[in-house]
Amino acid sequence: MILQALTAYYEQLVRQGKLSAPGWDDSFKVSYELRLNDAGQLVSVLDLRTETKMGKKTVLAPRAMRVPAHVKRASGITANFLCDNSTYLLGADEKGKPERSIQCFEACAKLHHAILDGVDSPAARAVLAFFDHWKPEEASAHPLLADRWKDITGNANLLFDYEGPEGSILSTEDEAIRAAWQQHYSS
Repeated sequence: MILQALTAYYEQLVRQGKLSAPGWDDSFKVSYELRLNDAGQLVSVLDLRTETKMGKKTVLAPRAMRVPAHVKRASGITANFLCDNSTYLLGADEKGKPERSIQCFEACAKLHHAILDGVDSPAARAVLAFFDHWKPEEASAHPLLADRWKDITGNANLLFDYEGPEGSILSTEDEAIRAAWQQHYSS
């Protein structure tokens, strides 16, 4: 009886957004939002950082957001879903290893296709189109990225957003994408 009550309470807190469900991280630090259109083209880059006092200084700090659970990386190439750094989502960084950046981007594209292929959602199709058409070698010259390239390729985490006819929605809030991630995470 007590376990059933605790389970019901836990499920209620998850529905209210006060706790994260298995497979999700509520406090992942995200710096930029990559907004995509229906064709998967990058249409804007939004800075999600906020001014925060750290001692006597005011700094721009990333925003804590709910994202799919991330893998711990020590070495090797392991992509994260929907939210990652520029090496994985854009295939570019400033570390002087362009071949590795391309491999990271390809691993990220493969993961997204494995999870989102067949998902009936405009946001999912936009993310897949982005991976299918993005050219990592041109990333640093992209007009929406060039001005803040050093910040984006520094230690910033990026998250996909979809700009559709009904307005914008974070990829992490699209119900079909969430269900696909949950199925992938659970299996």
